[in-house]
Amino acid sequence: MSDSSHATDSALDGDYRSWYARNSRLIVLIAVCLVPPMLFGVVRAMMEANNNIRQWLPPGTQETIEYEWFVEQFVTDETVILSWKKATIDDPRVAELTDAFRKDDTGWIERVRNGTEVLDTLMGPPFKLSKEQSLKRLEGVLVGPDHAQTALLVNFTEKGNEEREEAVHHLEEVAKEVLDLTSDQLHIAGEPATNAEVDKESRAAIRKWFVLAWLTAFVIAAWSLRSWRLIGIVFGTALFCAGLGVATVYYTGSEMNLVLVVMPILVGVLALASAIHLANYYRDSIDIVGRAHAVVQAVNIGWAPCALSAGTTAIGLGSLLVSDIIPVKMFGLYSAIGLMLSLVMLFLLLPCLLELFPLRFRHSGELLPEELEAQKSKDGDSDEEPDSETDSDSEIEGEPDYQDDPDVEALAAPAKKKKKRGTRSEISLGHAKNAAAPDRHPIDRLLSRFAAGIVHRHALFAMLGIFLMAFMGIGISLIKSDVEPLNFFAKENKLVQDTYWLQENLGPIVPIEIILKFGPENEQDMFERMELIQKIQVDLKELDRIGYAMSAVSLVPPLPGSEEAKENEQETPSSAPRGGGRLFGPLARLAGIRNQEQAERGVFRERLEENRSHFVDEHFLATDGDDELWRISARAPELSDSDYAVFLAKVDERIHSYIDEYKDIRFVVTGIDPLFFRVSTELLKGLYESFILAFGLIAIVMMIMLRRLGAGLLIMIPNIFPAVLIFGSMGWLGIKIDIGSMMTASVAMGIAVDDTLHFLTWFHRALVAGESRQSAIQIAYVQCARAMTQTTTIAGLGMLMMGFSSFAPVSQFGILMCVLLFAALLGDLVFLPAILAGPFGKIFESKNQLVICDTQSAIQSISRAKTAQTSDVL
Repeated sequence: MSDSSHATDSALDGDYRSWYARNSRLIVLIAVCLVPPMLFGVVRAMMEANNNIRQWLPPGTQETIEYEWFVEQFVTDETVILSWKKATIDDPRVAELTDAFRKDDTGWIERVRNGTEVLDTLMGPPFKLSKEQSLKRLEGVLVGPDHAQTALLVNFTEKGNEEREEAVHHLEEVAKEVLDLTSDQLHIAGEPATNAEVDKESRAAIRKWFVLAWLTAFVIAAWSLRSWRLIGIVFGTALFCAGLGVATVYYTGSEMNLVLVVMPILVGVLALASAIHLANYYRDSIDIVGRAHAVVQAVNIGWAPCALSAGTTAIGLGSLLVSDIIPVKMFGLYSAIGLMLSLVMLFLLLPCLLELFPLRFRHSGELLPEELEAQKSKDGDSDEEPDSETDSDSEIEGEPDYQDDPDVEALAAPAKKKKKRGTRSEISLGHAKNAAAPDRHPIDRLLSRFAAGIVHRHALFAMLGIFLMAFMGIGISLIKSDVEPLNFFAKENKLVQDTYWLQENLGPIVPIEIILKFGPENEQDMFERMELIQKIQVDLKELDRIGYAMSAVSLVPPLPGSEEAKENEQETPSSAPRGGGRLFGPLARLAGIRNQEQAERGVFRERLEENRSHFVDEHFLATDGDDELWRISARAPELSDSDYAVFLAKVDERIHSYIDEYKDIRFVVTGIDPLFFRVSTELLKGLYESFILAFGLIAIVMMIMLRRLGAGLLIMIPNIFPAVLIFGSMGWLGIKIDIGSMMTASVAMGIAVDDTLHFLTWFHRALVAGESRQSAIQIAYVQCARAMTQTTTIAGLGMLMMGFSSFAPVSQFGILMCVLLFAALLGDLVFLPAILAGPFGKIFESKNQLVICDTQSAIQSISRAKTAQTSDVL
């Protein structure tokens, strides 16, 4: 290295160090002042969550527009269904609890109905249905199959829907106070109850597993760093980064949701991994350039790979913005923001903390102040090294010291003879090249042998990786999604059990709303429209998936001429009209029946028109401009995505078969379930689109960094390896993805690039130092493998703790992130070296190729010093 180069580096180091030295106290003071508002924002963000499932889609989607239109014209189908064992239509407690809800003054309850009251309404004026007819029409929603079990239907106000968790809990408290029914005796389900449970479970997941995830990461980091001071600095910085990410959500006016709750763990763990990388560079730099310049040296070495790693991970997160699912968009946006804030803190706060609280363990180039004083008093400022027994009070007991290592002494001899602080490049290079020597650390020998085996059998490993990707790629086409809210919870969850009980004792509770729109050009009168609605309603109930359907027709007696009216006539035959003799008697009777039916139809028309307001009040009839809207409200059980697509196709087909012959009739199928189906479709669409976008953007970054198109594309193969491997396996095994697992593919690819960049950095530095490609692979392997395994273990096991959550979106995200991270490690430590060792690896032999590797630090930082290597043992 030339003197001019040294001078340039020294000037830069001096400038940087003077900046950190001058501003470290100010930066740390600002960070301390930010802690109170940050904690306030974190607490408020965690308290305010929005998990209303019908708001998952953006306002502009067709399904959202149609559903909001339906709610505006009629009423929301978000109803709480409440019942208990032996709550029958004759049970006076049903009316007692209904009255108590109606007298409630919390402002949460808008409307309450029960089976007994609706039954009395149908049996009373104006239509006076029989009890049997009324029970039959209510079966499946307010009356069970036994025609005895009933339930209460509670609609919340806007305030009640916003404060749904408190509102649902209030229903339980009122039932306890009025009827002495415990929570276990009461069965509550419905959309507001599901949303309230999502709020509760998502909060519980983050509170419980957040602590465990951080504790796991702390234990592994402590084992790796082995310095309480360094552990405190690194962990404090990571926690600060995670807090900033959560506080950003609150201060930008957004709310947490069931997906965003995992953001603080993701951001914090990734910040911790990057901080450990920088801490390791710092420890290496102490041994290379001395403690006074170690912070600047660590920043010089680490800023490029850490910044590029954070950038590619942020690209993976940002690619989630292409999804139409709002919680996924928010997760991608705020996680990317949190990660970039972490990067700023990593190179601003962490170096300042290291300047204020430097490590004090021994190294080859500089004496501790107290050692220097002791040495001066002993032999007059001798140039000899201090006694190796001096130790630091800031380090964990057992910190290794390699001052007397013969290999280190032999390699460092030239630097000692010149009586100046050596760069230790000879020590590092010697150690890396001789890692397989018998006197080396067992892990180094193992890594060296493993790297040599991969290089020797590179064709086998490369072909195996390509075969796995091809086979698992077919499995990706078999992936299915699942956004059914009940599947978010464990089977033993009370909401799940209550839902199953209500479906068994009352009927299906998933709402599907069908709205017939009669335009101004339609010439049918009210009676004829009711006839058409009845035909469609009866036909829909014949579908296997429809357990119940109700419309305005359900509120009136059998329509004259309908099948139900004919059945009633057969069961209770009326007296025959008078005839005119044996010959004309049958004709006369037929004419009488026709005249009677026509008369009944005429009377029915008048009564329908007179009671139009009754249908409006019951939310089965509305007007929208010149259109008259008639509602058919159906209930269906839970459907899989494929079943639901077929089901909707059948519904469309049957409705079209009735309305196509009439003029100016349209229809809309809406409700919560169609929204879920659209979300499910968007889930798979977002998975593919975000992954392709992340791949494209990261590939461009790699091309720019490697300065070659082919090299950039080639290096992306091991980075997509984990996603293809894991998601392909899910497709082959029939494991469905949910809203939590959908986000992991793009994120994992961005994180996988982290280790790839570090490996390529060391690989290229070895090439710059004059090593062959095969030797460079082994050197990079020895120097990177432990650090990569260390950070992957910290991040992976930290994420895995979320896998123990009973809330499926959180648990699937944690498990998949952990598996993907370790699959990425496999790709970077096996697949990547095999590619680099093969014929395609020649693309990377250009010494001017890697942007993040400067010539000045190539020799100096060829690998870690032995002291740092041993203290980094996992």
